[in-house]
Amino acid sequence: MSWAALEWRHIARVTFQLQSPLSLATGRSSLFYDNEVFTDANGLPAIPGTSLAGALRAAARLHGGDERALFGHESGGKDNHNGGQRARLSFSHAVIHDSNDRPAAPLLGGAQLNDALLSAARAHVVRDHVRLDSRGTADGAGKFDRSSVMAGHRFTFEVELEAEAASWAVLDQLIAWMNHPAFRLGGRTRAGLGQIKLLSYQARAFNLRQSADWAAYGALPADLSKPAVGLQARDIPKVQTAGVLTTTLKLKPMEPWIVAGGEGDADIEPMREARVVWTVSGRGRVKPSEDSERLLLPGSSIKGALRHRAAFHLRALRGIWADHAPPPPMPHNPDLDPWAARDGLEALFGQVHGLQEGIKGDGETEGEAGIAGCVYIDDVRPKGKTKIRHHVTLDRFTGGPMMGHLFTDNPVESDEITLSITVAPTRLLPRDVWEAFHRALEDITEGRLQFGGGSGRGYGWFRGDAPVWSGEVEPVLERAAQMEEQE
Repeated sequence: MSWAALEWRHIARVTFQLQSPLSLATGRSSLFYDNEVFTDANGLPAIPGTSLAGALRAAARLHGGDERALFGHESGGKDNHNGGQRARLSFSHAVIHDSNDRPAAPLLGGAQLNDALLSAARAHVVRDHVRLDSRGTADGAGKFDRSSVMAGHRFTFEVELEAEAASWAVLDQLIAWMNHPAFRLGGRTRAGLGQIKLLSYQARAFNLRQSADWAAYGALPADLSKPAVGLQARDIPKVQTAGVLTTTLKLKPMEPWIVAGGEGDADIEPMREARVVWTVSGRGRVKPSEDSERLLLPGSSIKGALRHRAAFHLRALRGIWADHAPPPPMPHNPDLDPWAARDGLEALFGQVHGLQEGIKGDGETEGEAGIAGCVYIDDVRPKGKTKIRHHVTLDRFTGGPMMGHLFTDNPVESDEITLSITVAPTRLLPRDVWEAFHRALEDITEGRLQFGGGSGRGYGWFRGDAPVWSGEVEPVLERAAQMEEQE
Protein backbone atom coordinates (compact mmCIF):
# COMPACT_ATOMS: atom_id res chain seq x y z
CA MET A 1 0.00 0.00 0.00
CA SER A 2 1.36 3.42 -0.98
CA TRP A 3 1.42 6.01 1.79
CA ALA A 4 0.50 8.61 -0.81
CA ALA A 5 -2.84 6.84 -1.14
CA LEU A 6 -3.67 7.59 2.52
CA GLU A 7 -5.26 10.90 1.65
CA TRP A 8 -8.01 10.77 4.27
CA ARG A 9 -7.60 11.86 7.89
CA HIS A 10 -10.10 10.90 10.58
CA ILE A 11 -9.77 13.11 13.67
CA ALA A 12 -11.50 12.21 16.94
CA ARG A 13 -11.56 14.11 20.21
CA VAL A 14 -12.50 11.89 23.17
CA THR A 15 -13.34 12.85 26.75
CA PHE A 16 -13.48 10.33 29.58
CA GLN A 17 -13.79 10.31 33.36
CA LEU A 18 -11.83 8.25 35.88
CA GLN A 19 -14.11 5.84 37.70
CA SER A 20 -11.26 4.76 39.95
CA PRO A 21 -7.84 6.30 40.69
CA LEU A 22 -5.29 6.31 37.87
CA SER A 23 -1.75 5.24 38.67
CA LEU A 24 0.49 6.19 35.76
CA ALA A 25 3.98 5.99 37.22
CA THR A 26 7.18 7.51 35.87
CA GLY A 27 9.37 4.72 37.22
CA ARG A 28 10.92 7.01 39.82
CA SER A 29 10.24 7.30 43.53
CA SER A 30 10.08 10.51 45.54
CA LEU A 31 10.73 11.61 49.10
CA PHE A 32 7.08 11.02 50.00
CA TYR A 33 5.84 8.26 47.66
CA ASP A 34 7.20 5.01 46.28
CA ASN A 35 6.17 6.10 42.79
CA GLU A 36 5.78 9.44 41.05
CA VAL A 37 2.73 10.20 38.93
CA PHE A 38 3.40 11.32 35.35
CA THR A 39 2.90 15.09 34.98
CA ASP A 40 3.08 17.62 32.15
CA ALA A 41 4.97 20.92 31.97
CA ASN A 42 2.44 22.51 34.32
CA GLY A 43 3.02 19.89 36.99
CA LEU A 44 -0.47 18.49 36.35
CA PRO A 45 -1.26 14.79 35.90
CA ALA A 46 -1.39 13.77 32.24
CA ILE A 47 -1.60 10.57 30.23
CA PRO A 48 1.06 10.23 27.51
CA GLY A 49 -0.09 9.37 24.03
CA THR A 50 2.21 6.35 24.14
CA SER A 51 0.27 4.98 27.12
CA LEU A 52 -3.01 5.39 25.26
CA ALA A 53 -1.53 3.73 22.18
CA GLY A 54 -0.13 0.85 24.24
CA ALA A 55 -3.42 0.18 26.01
CA LEU A 56 -5.36 0.25 22.74
CA ARG A 57 -2.79 -1.91 20.99
CA ALA A 58 -3.25 -4.52 23.72
CA ALA A 59 -7.02 -4.19 23.23
CA ALA A 60 -6.61 -4.75 19.47
CA ARG A 61 -4.61 -7.90 20.15
CA LEU A 62 -7.23 -9.11 22.62
CA HIS A 63 -10.23 -8.44 20.34
CA GLY A 64 -8.67 -9.64 17.10
CA GLY A 65 -8.06 -6.23 15.53
CA ASP A 66 -5.45 -5.56 12.84
CA GLU A 67 -2.78 -4.58 15.35
CA ARG A 68 0.19 -4.45 12.97
CA ALA A 69 -1.58 -2.35 10.33
CA LEU A 70 -2.96 0.18 12.82
CA PHE A 71 -0.07 0.51 15.26
CA GLY A 72 2.83 -0.32 12.98
CA HIS A 73 5.68 -2.80 13.37
CA GLU A 74 9.43 -2.96 12.97
CA SER A 75 11.28 -4.61 10.11
CA GLY A 76 12.47 -8.16 10.37
CA GLY A 77 9.34 -9.48 12.03
CA LYS A 78 8.13 -13.04 11.72
CA ASP A 79 5.61 -12.13 9.04
CA ASN A 80 7.51 -9.40 7.23
CA HIS A 81 11.21 -9.61 6.44
CA ASN A 82 11.33 -6.82 3.86
CA GLY A 83 10.66 -3.84 6.09
CA GLY A 84 8.48 -2.37 8.78
CA GLN A 85 5.41 -0.21 8.65
CA ARG A 86 4.71 3.00 10.48
CA ALA A 87 1.55 3.41 12.52
CA ARG A 88 -1.60 4.81 10.95
CA LEU A 89 -2.73 6.10 14.35
CA SER A 90 -1.36 9.15 16.15
CA PHE A 91 -2.31 10.05 19.74
CA SER A 92 -1.99 13.27 21.67
CA HIS A 93 -1.48 13.42 25.43
CA ALA A 94 -4.68 13.19 27.46
CA VAL A 95 -5.11 16.57 29.19
CA ILE A 96 -6.81 17.01 32.56
CA HIS A 97 -9.88 19.26 32.96
CA ASP A 98 -10.26 22.24 35.28
CA SER A 99 -13.25 22.97 37.51
CA ASN A 100 -15.13 24.47 34.53
CA ASP A 101 -14.85 21.13 32.71
CA ARG A 102 -12.38 22.61 30.24
CA PRO A 103 -9.13 20.87 29.22
CA ALA A 104 -6.08 22.64 30.62
CA ALA A 105 -4.05 24.55 28.03
CA PRO A 106 -0.52 23.36 27.17
CA LEU A 107 1.09 26.15 29.19
CA LEU A 108 -0.99 27.68 31.95
CA GLY A 109 -0.61 30.91 33.83
CA GLY A 110 -2.54 33.22 36.06
CA ALA A 111 -6.03 32.29 37.20
CA GLN A 112 -6.32 28.96 35.39
CA LEU A 113 -3.12 27.66 36.95
CA ASN A 114 -4.65 28.43 40.36
CA ASP A 115 -7.92 26.70 39.54
CA ALA A 116 -9.18 24.83 42.63
CA LEU A 117 -9.59 21.50 40.85
CA LEU A 118 -6.20 21.70 39.12
CA SER A 119 -4.55 22.58 42.42
CA ALA A 120 -6.20 19.53 43.99
CA ALA A 121 -4.98 17.37 41.11
CA ARG A 122 -1.40 17.94 42.26
CA ALA A 123 -2.23 16.27 45.58
CA HIS A 124 -2.38 12.56 44.86
CA VAL A 125 -4.34 9.87 46.66
CA VAL A 126 -2.23 7.08 48.14
CA ARG A 127 -3.08 3.46 48.80
CA ASP A 128 -0.92 1.12 50.86
CA HIS A 129 -0.06 -2.35 49.59
CA VAL A 130 1.85 -5.41 50.77
CA ARG A 131 3.92 -7.52 48.41
CA LEU A 132 2.47 -11.01 48.06
CA ASP A 133 4.42 -14.23 47.74
CA SER A 134 3.55 -17.31 45.65
CA ARG A 135 1.05 -18.40 48.33
CA GLY A 136 -0.88 -15.12 48.05
CA THR A 137 0.11 -14.02 51.56
CA ALA A 138 2.25 -11.13 52.83
CA ASP A 139 5.88 -11.45 51.78
CA GLY A 140 8.02 -10.38 54.73
CA ALA A 141 8.57 -6.64 54.96
CA GLY A 142 7.47 -5.90 51.39
CA LYS A 143 5.20 -2.95 52.16
CA PHE A 144 4.81 -0.19 49.57
CA ASP A 145 2.39 2.53 48.58
CA ARG A 146 0.93 3.61 45.26
CA SER A 147 0.14 7.25 44.53
CA SER A 148 -2.54 7.94 41.95
CA VAL A 149 -4.71 10.62 40.39
CA MET A 150 -7.98 10.71 42.31
CA ALA A 151 -11.15 9.25 40.82
CA GLY A 152 -13.55 11.60 39.08
CA HIS A 153 -11.02 13.68 37.14
CA ARG A 154 -11.76 14.15 33.45
CA PHE A 155 -9.32 13.97 30.55
CA THR A 156 -9.48 14.76 26.83
CA PHE A 157 -7.23 13.50 24.03
CA GLU A 158 -7.16 13.46 20.23
CA VAL A 159 -6.45 10.57 17.91
CA GLU A 160 -5.81 10.75 14.15
CA LEU A 161 -6.26 7.88 11.70
CA GLU A 162 -4.74 7.83 8.21
CA ALA A 163 -6.96 5.99 5.72
CA GLU A 164 -7.47 5.41 2.01
CA ALA A 165 -11.14 6.39 2.10
CA ALA A 166 -13.76 7.82 4.42
CA SER A 167 -14.76 4.97 6.70
CA TRP A 168 -15.77 5.10 10.36
CA ALA A 169 -15.42 1.38 11.01
CA VAL A 170 -11.83 1.51 12.31
CA LEU A 171 -12.20 4.63 14.44
CA ASP A 172 -15.51 3.48 15.91
CA GLN A 173 -13.96 0.13 16.75
CA LEU A 174 -11.09 1.89 18.50
CA ILE A 175 -13.49 3.87 20.68
CA ALA A 176 -15.57 0.74 21.32
CA TRP A 177 -12.50 -1.01 22.73
CA MET A 178 -12.18 1.79 25.26
CA ASN A 179 -15.80 1.11 26.22
CA HIS A 180 -15.05 -2.52 27.05
CA PRO A 181 -15.56 -3.51 30.72
CA ALA A 182 -11.99 -4.80 30.98
CA PHE A 183 -10.29 -1.73 29.46
CA ARG A 184 -8.06 0.00 31.99
CA LEU A 185 -5.27 2.61 31.93
CA GLY A 186 -2.09 2.79 33.98
CA GLY A 187 -0.82 0.35 36.57
CA ARG A 188 -2.44 -1.90 39.18
CA THR A 189 -5.43 -2.39 36.92
CA ARG A 190 -6.24 -5.83 38.38
CA ALA A 191 -6.35 -4.14 41.80
CA GLY A 192 -9.17 -1.91 40.57
CA LEU A 193 -7.25 1.14 39.35
CA GLY A 194 -7.50 2.80 35.95
CA GLN A 195 -11.20 2.26 35.23
CA ILE A 196 -12.68 4.90 32.90
CA LYS A 197 -16.06 6.00 31.53
CA LEU A 198 -16.37 7.56 28.08
CA LEU A 199 -18.29 10.85 28.12
CA SER A 200 -18.08 12.28 24.61
CA TYR A 201 -16.76 11.42 21.15
CA GLN A 202 -16.42 14.06 18.43
CA ALA A 203 -14.99 13.31 15.02
CA ARG A 204 -14.78 14.23 11.36
CA ALA A 205 -13.20 12.79 8.22
CA PHE A 206 -11.06 15.07 6.00
CA ASN A 207 -10.11 14.45 2.38
CA LEU A 208 -6.78 16.25 2.03
CA ARG A 209 -7.19 16.45 -1.77
CA GLN A 210 -10.21 18.70 -1.31
CA SER A 211 -9.37 22.36 -0.66
CA ALA A 212 -12.28 22.89 1.77
CA ASP A 213 -11.33 19.85 3.83
CA TRP A 214 -7.66 20.84 3.70
CA ALA A 215 -8.49 24.27 5.10
CA ALA A 216 -10.73 22.80 7.81
CA TYR A 217 -8.05 20.27 8.72
CA GLY A 218 -5.43 22.99 9.06
CA ALA A 219 -7.78 25.12 11.18
CA LEU A 220 -8.13 22.48 13.87
CA PRO A 221 -6.44 23.80 17.03
CA ALA A 222 -3.60 21.80 18.52
CA ASP A 223 -4.58 23.28 21.89
CA LEU A 224 -7.16 20.90 23.38
CA SER A 225 -8.55 23.68 25.58
CA LYS A 226 -9.95 25.35 22.46
CA PRO A 227 -13.16 23.99 20.93
CA ALA A 228 -12.63 21.88 17.84
CA VAL A 229 -14.94 23.67 15.42
CA GLY A 230 -15.98 21.32 12.66
CA LEU A 231 -15.94 18.08 14.65
CA GLN A 232 -19.38 16.55 15.03
CA ALA A 233 -20.62 14.63 18.04
CA ARG A 234 -20.94 10.91 17.44
CA ASP A 235 -22.63 8.22 19.49
CA ILE A 236 -20.23 6.25 21.63
CA PRO A 237 -20.17 2.82 19.94
CA LYS A 238 -21.14 -0.24 21.92
CA VAL A 239 -18.59 -2.98 22.33
CA GLN A 240 -19.10 -6.68 21.81
CA THR A 241 -18.91 -8.33 25.24
CA ALA A 242 -19.09 -11.96 24.15
CA GLY A 243 -17.20 -14.05 26.68
CA VAL A 244 -17.37 -11.35 29.36
CA LEU A 245 -19.19 -12.37 32.55
CA THR A 246 -20.52 -9.85 35.05
CA THR A 247 -22.44 -10.09 38.29
CA THR A 248 -23.70 -7.61 40.85
CA LEU A 249 -23.91 -8.66 44.49
CA LYS A 250 -26.15 -6.68 46.80
CA LEU A 251 -24.70 -7.33 50.24
CA LYS A 252 -26.30 -6.40 53.52
CA PRO A 253 -23.80 -6.04 56.41
CA MET A 254 -24.70 -8.28 59.32
CA GLU A 255 -22.02 -6.67 61.50
CA PRO A 256 -19.82 -3.56 61.17
CA TRP A 257 -16.85 -3.86 58.83
CA ILE A 258 -13.55 -2.10 58.44
CA VAL A 259 -10.79 -1.93 55.84
CA ALA A 260 -8.06 -0.07 57.63
CA GLY A 261 -5.97 2.66 56.06
CA GLY A 262 -7.39 6.00 57.12
CA GLU A 263 -6.39 8.60 59.67
CA GLY A 264 -8.52 9.94 62.49
CA ASP A 265 -9.21 9.77 66.21
CA ALA A 266 -9.09 5.98 66.52
CA ASP A 267 -5.99 3.79 66.33
CA ILE A 268 -7.53 1.86 63.42
CA GLU A 269 -9.52 3.99 60.98
CA PRO A 270 -11.42 2.91 57.84
CA MET A 271 -10.20 3.95 54.43
CA ARG A 272 -11.46 7.25 53.10
CA GLU A 273 -10.45 8.68 49.77
CA ALA A 274 -11.07 12.03 48.12
CA ARG A 275 -12.66 12.08 44.69
CA VAL A 276 -13.94 14.61 42.16
CA VAL A 277 -17.68 15.11 41.72
CA TRP A 278 -19.41 17.05 38.94
CA THR A 279 -22.61 19.04 39.04
CA VAL A 280 -25.27 18.96 36.34
CA SER A 281 -24.06 22.35 35.15
CA GLY A 282 -20.54 20.97 34.61
CA ARG A 283 -18.71 22.28 37.65
CA GLY A 284 -16.16 20.02 39.29
CA ARG A 285 -15.07 19.97 42.92
CA VAL A 286 -13.29 17.63 45.29
CA LYS A 287 -15.35 15.58 47.68
CA PRO A 288 -13.14 15.63 50.78
CA SER A 289 -11.85 12.35 52.16
CA GLU A 290 -12.94 13.42 55.65
CA ASP A 291 -16.59 13.17 54.58
CA SER A 292 -17.90 10.12 56.46
CA GLU A 293 -20.34 9.40 53.63
CA ARG A 294 -17.46 8.90 51.19
CA LEU A 295 -15.92 5.84 52.77
CA LEU A 296 -13.98 3.44 50.55
CA LEU A 297 -14.16 -0.31 50.25
CA PRO A 298 -11.42 -1.14 47.71
CA GLY A 299 -12.10 -4.03 45.39
CA SER A 300 -8.62 -5.41 46.00
CA SER A 301 -9.47 -6.09 49.67
CA ILE A 302 -12.31 -8.38 48.57
CA LYS A 303 -10.31 -9.99 45.79
CA GLY A 304 -7.66 -11.31 48.17
CA ALA A 305 -10.23 -13.02 50.37
CA LEU A 306 -11.93 -14.52 47.32
CA ARG A 307 -8.72 -16.00 45.94
CA HIS A 308 -7.84 -17.59 49.27
CA ARG A 309 -11.29 -19.17 49.66
CA ALA A 310 -11.36 -20.23 45.98
CA ALA A 311 -8.07 -22.10 46.53
CA PHE A 312 -9.69 -23.95 49.44
CA HIS A 313 -12.70 -24.98 47.37
CA LEU A 314 -10.54 -26.00 44.40
CA ARG A 315 -8.47 -28.36 46.51
CA ALA A 316 -11.64 -29.79 48.03
CA LEU A 317 -13.06 -30.40 44.54
CA ARG A 318 -9.85 -32.15 43.52
CA GLY A 319 -9.66 -34.19 46.72
CA ILE A 320 -6.42 -32.63 47.91
CA TRP A 321 -6.42 -32.71 51.70
CA ALA A 322 -4.05 -31.47 54.38
CA ASP A 323 -2.59 -34.90 55.09
CA HIS A 324 -1.48 -35.39 51.48
CA ALA A 325 2.22 -35.31 50.73
CA PRO A 326 3.24 -32.05 49.03
CA PRO A 327 4.05 -32.21 45.32
CA PRO A 328 7.70 -32.07 44.26
CA PRO A 329 9.34 -28.64 43.79
CA MET A 330 9.03 -26.91 40.44
CA PRO A 331 12.18 -27.72 38.42
CA HIS A 332 12.44 -24.28 36.83
CA ASN A 333 11.73 -22.43 40.12
CA PRO A 334 12.47 -24.50 43.26
CA ASP A 335 11.74 -21.52 45.55
CA LEU A 336 8.11 -21.40 44.44
CA ASP A 337 5.46 -22.97 46.65
CA PRO A 338 4.57 -26.18 44.74
CA TRP A 339 0.95 -26.12 45.95
CA ALA A 340 0.37 -22.57 44.70
CA ALA A 341 2.08 -23.26 41.37
CA ARG A 342 -0.29 -26.11 40.63
CA ASP A 343 -3.61 -24.79 41.92
CA GLY A 344 -4.78 -23.56 38.49
CA LEU A 345 -6.20 -20.30 39.82
CA GLU A 346 -3.86 -18.24 37.64
CA ALA A 347 -6.49 -18.62 34.90
CA LEU A 348 -8.67 -16.26 36.98
CA PHE A 349 -6.41 -14.31 39.30
CA GLY A 350 -3.14 -14.33 37.39
CA GLN A 351 0.34 -15.14 38.56
CA VAL A 352 3.46 -13.02 38.63
CA HIS A 353 6.04 -15.72 37.97
CA GLY A 354 6.80 -19.40 38.32
CA LEU A 355 4.32 -20.88 35.87
CA GLN A 356 3.75 -24.57 35.58
CA GLU A 357 5.87 -26.48 33.14
CA GLY A 358 4.20 -26.74 29.77
CA ILE A 359 2.19 -23.53 30.25
CA LYS A 360 3.28 -20.43 28.41
CA GLY A 361 2.72 -17.10 30.06
CA ASP A 362 2.20 -13.66 28.58
CA GLY A 363 5.91 -13.54 27.69
CA GLU A 364 7.80 -15.37 24.98
CA THR A 365 9.08 -18.47 26.75
CA GLU A 366 7.55 -21.13 28.93
CA GLY A 367 7.71 -20.49 32.66
CA GLU A 368 9.40 -17.12 32.26
CA ALA A 369 6.63 -14.52 32.45
CA GLY A 370 3.45 -14.29 34.47
CA ILE A 371 -0.20 -14.48 33.53
CA ALA A 372 -2.50 -11.47 33.80
CA GLY A 373 -5.65 -12.03 35.83
CA CYS A 374 -9.10 -11.57 34.36
CA VAL A 375 -11.13 -10.77 37.50
CA TYR A 376 -12.01 -7.10 38.05
CA ILE A 377 -13.75 -6.00 41.26
CA ASP A 378 -14.89 -2.38 41.34
CA ASP A 379 -14.30 -0.13 44.32
CA VAL A 380 -17.34 0.50 46.50
CA ARG A 381 -18.04 3.90 48.06
CA PRO A 382 -20.81 3.11 50.56
CA LYS A 383 -22.79 5.51 52.66
CA GLY A 384 -22.64 4.88 56.36
CA LYS A 385 -21.47 6.03 59.74
CA THR A 386 -18.62 5.06 62.02
CA LYS A 387 -18.48 4.50 65.75
CA ILE A 388 -15.33 4.24 67.85
CA ARG A 389 -15.04 1.05 69.87
CA HIS A 390 -12.57 0.28 72.65
CA HIS A 391 -10.58 -2.94 72.91
CA VAL A 392 -7.93 -4.50 75.08
CA THR A 393 -5.05 -6.48 73.63
CA LEU A 394 -5.00 -10.06 74.88
CA ASP A 395 -1.92 -12.02 75.82
CA ARG A 396 -1.76 -14.87 73.33
CA PHE A 397 -0.31 -17.23 75.95
CA THR A 398 -2.57 -16.58 78.95
CA GLY A 399 -5.64 -15.22 77.18
CA GLY A 400 -5.77 -12.39 79.68
CA PRO A 401 -5.52 -8.63 79.05
CA MET A 402 -2.13 -7.01 78.57
CA MET A 403 -1.57 -4.04 80.82
CA GLY A 404 -1.37 -0.69 79.03
CA HIS A 405 -2.49 -2.07 75.66
CA LEU A 406 -5.86 -0.41 75.21
CA PHE A 407 -6.66 0.44 71.59
CA THR A 408 -9.59 1.71 69.55
CA ASP A 409 -10.98 1.08 66.10
CA ASN A 410 -13.67 2.87 64.11
CA PRO A 411 -15.71 0.29 62.13
CA VAL A 412 -18.30 1.21 59.54
CA GLU A 413 -22.02 0.67 59.95
CA SER A 414 -23.23 1.01 56.38
CA ASP A 415 -26.32 0.44 54.32
CA GLU A 416 -26.50 -2.25 51.66
CA ILE A 417 -23.47 -2.22 49.38
CA THR A 418 -23.39 -3.15 45.70
CA LEU A 419 -20.39 -5.17 44.58
CA SER A 420 -19.72 -5.32 40.82
CA ILE A 421 -17.51 -8.13 39.52
CA THR A 422 -16.36 -8.59 35.92
CA VAL A 423 -14.60 -11.66 34.55
CA ALA A 424 -13.08 -11.13 31.10
CA PRO A 425 -11.14 -14.34 30.40
CA THR A 426 -8.38 -14.35 27.82
CA ARG A 427 -7.84 -18.09 28.30
CA LEU A 428 -10.14 -21.04 28.64
CA LEU A 429 -11.38 -21.48 32.21
CA PRO A 430 -11.20 -24.99 33.68
CA ARG A 431 -14.58 -26.08 34.97
CA ASP A 432 -13.43 -26.85 38.53
CA VAL A 433 -11.63 -23.48 38.79
CA TRP A 434 -14.83 -21.67 37.86
CA GLU A 435 -16.85 -23.77 40.29
CA ALA A 436 -14.41 -22.98 43.11
CA PHE A 437 -14.65 -19.25 42.36
CA HIS A 438 -18.45 -19.38 42.29
CA ARG A 439 -18.53 -21.22 45.62
CA ALA A 440 -16.26 -18.57 47.16
CA LEU A 441 -18.73 -15.89 46.09
CA GLU A 442 -21.57 -17.89 47.60
CA ASP A 443 -19.63 -18.03 50.87
CA ILE A 444 -19.75 -14.23 51.00
CA THR A 445 -23.46 -14.02 50.23
CA GLU A 446 -24.32 -16.73 52.76
CA GLY A 447 -22.27 -15.27 55.60
CA ARG A 448 -19.45 -17.82 55.59
CA LEU A 449 -16.62 -15.57 54.44
CA GLN A 450 -15.58 -12.33 56.10
CA PHE A 451 -13.51 -9.65 54.42
CA GLY A 452 -11.74 -6.61 55.76
CA GLY A 453 -10.05 -6.36 59.15
CA GLY A 454 -11.22 -7.29 62.63
CA SER A 455 -12.58 -10.70 61.64
CA GLY A 456 -11.63 -12.00 65.08
CA ARG A 457 -13.82 -9.30 66.61
CA GLY A 458 -16.81 -10.28 64.49
CA TYR A 459 -16.45 -7.66 61.74
CA GLY A 460 -17.01 -8.20 58.04
CA TRP A 461 -20.04 -10.54 57.83
CA PHE A 462 -22.41 -10.01 54.91
CA ARG A 463 -25.44 -11.68 53.40
CA GLY A 464 -27.02 -11.35 49.98
CA ASP A 465 -28.52 -13.15 47.03
CA ALA A 466 -26.53 -15.83 45.24
CA PRO A 467 -24.47 -14.52 42.29
CA VAL A 468 -26.25 -14.53 38.94
CA TRP A 469 -23.99 -14.08 35.92
CA SER A 470 -24.88 -12.04 32.86
CA GLY A 471 -23.24 -13.66 29.90
CA GLU A 472 -23.00 -17.26 28.77
CA VAL A 473 -20.97 -19.21 31.30
CA GLU A 474 -21.50 -22.74 30.05
CA PRO A 475 -20.03 -22.33 26.54
CA VAL A 476 -16.75 -21.11 28.03
CA LEU A 477 -16.58 -24.12 30.31
CA GLU A 478 -17.64 -26.53 27.57
CA ARG A 479 -14.76 -25.39 25.39
CA ALA A 480 -12.38 -25.96 28.28
CA ALA A 481 -13.80 -29.46 28.86
CA GLN A 482 -13.51 -30.34 25.17
CA MET A 483 -9.90 -29.20 25.14
CA GLU A 484 -9.12 -31.44 28.11
CA GLU A 485 -10.75 -34.42 26.36
CA GLN A 486 -8.68 -33.84 23.21
CA GLU A 487 -5.49 -33.79 25.26
